[in-house]
Amino acid sequence: MALIGQILYLMKRSFASHNLFDGYTAFIVFRIVVILVLSIVFFVKNLISHEVNTAELDGRSEKSKIQCQGLILYLSYPFMLWFGFYRLFSVKDFTAVVFTSYCLELVFQSVPLVFIQGINNGIMQDSGLDPKPIVGYSMGLTIVVVIELFL
Repeated sequence: MALIGQILYLMKRSFASHNLFDGYTAFIVFRIVVILVLSIVFFVKNLISHEVNTAELDGRSEKSKIQCQGLILYLSYPFMLWFGFYRLFSVKDFTAVVFTSYCLELVFQSVPLVFIQGINNGIMQDSGLDPKPIVGYSMGLTIVVVIELFL
């Protein structure tokens, strides 16, 4: 939900300077790059480097089902990070994944974008331009996500 607000803010809101626009888009692009790199690392670490024992080959049909489910899980990981569905992971089983995802969202997405949006909105209001309703919607969603991270 915050992703929709951030993209709408980027598309609908005029920015007070090119630096604010560049900073806003840089954080969004940086998140995409970090998510892709982490996805490749998790995929290689958990699936490609997995060695099969001869004892595992006896239950071949069950093994192939488990490998298929693991493949689907780790291929869906980038989408889970981008859209926030990593919150559905069991914290007991995926502690590192959930912790890394929360840190990524907080440090590299939510907090910097709140500051950039706040600075931009303050400059635009000082210059006499009334904020559009999308500004409140986007800031509200981002702040809700930050608060939700700590609950």
